Amino acid sequence: MSALTNEQLYNILIVEDDPVNIDIIVDALSGRFRLFVAKNRAKAMHILSAQDMHMVLLDVGLPDGNGFEICHTLVENERDYGPLAIVFMTGMDQPDDEARGIELGARDYITKPINGTVLRARLNLQAQLLRQTELLSQLARIDGLTEVHNRRAFDDQLSIEWNRCMREDQSLSLCLLDIDFFKQYNDSYGHP
Repeated sequence: MSALTNEQLYNILIVEDDPVNIDIIVDALSGRFRLFVAKNRAKAMHILSAQDMHMVLLDVGLPDGNGFEICHTLVENERDYGPLAIVFMTGMDQPDDEARGIELGARDYITKPINGTVLRARLNLQAQLLRQTELLSQLARIDGLTEVHNRRAFDDQLSIEWNRCMREDQSLSLCLLDIDFFKQYNDSYGHP
């Protein structure tokens, strides 16, 4: 998944089968987010496999599946779909339903009827959380002294490249470099 910036439009998959609700959601979110719409589970999974998403706005009752099951699948397969911010929007307004959605890994739970202003505010909050999480992730992968990628970043990239080579039946080469007497250089000129 690419780095997120303040200017980036976040990709949101709207999984909803009611045309009236789709219109309300699209009206509320257009311009701030890049929107994709799926009216059933099959189409949603197809879009998620083909396109990087940041958020999924997910109805529970779908013609060919259950939103809770979709949420479970996405959370269990985060390596395939990325760290998605899943937000349920449903007519199921019982506390047990909401608790179940959150326990499955959703970040928010909105009950219908949908209020465009509230929806926009909640998804703006999710976008802010995504931005902060990405920033922390980037900072955790950079050495504070040298400002180059650290061991964690190396391990992550090695894993990505290893998996790519395995998929494509390619070879992988790795070169290790050691700079002789570098400690003396640091001792003489200092770390800065």
